[in-house]
Amino acid sequence: MTRQITVVVPTIDEPEELRGCLDCLNNQYYDNFDVLIVDSGTGVNRDVVNDFSDRLAVEMLSMRRNGLPRARNKAVTYIDETDVAAFCDPDARPVSDW
Repeated sequence: MTRQITVVVPTIDEPEELRGCLDCLNNQYYDNFDVLIVDSGTGVNRDVVNDFSDRLAVEMLSMRRNGLPRARNKAVTYIDETDVAAFCDPDARPVSDW
């Protein structure tokens, strides 16, 4: 059985860090996953998400600045058709077999 995974990346105006994270996620061996960016900033991450939209199943959810814990909680209520939720910070660089 193949499990569907949603990788949640909460961020606040960190486009370069997010770009590095998405680049690593794009190089994963396992490909049955999608990425949910929860942006609590000014929206500067939108261009990064758009750059990866043709390579990754990535979506961005915007919310007002409430902090990273609330962003994570919001993501959990937003995803409902996934088997596993994985959380990753934008400055993380997941290895290809993460």
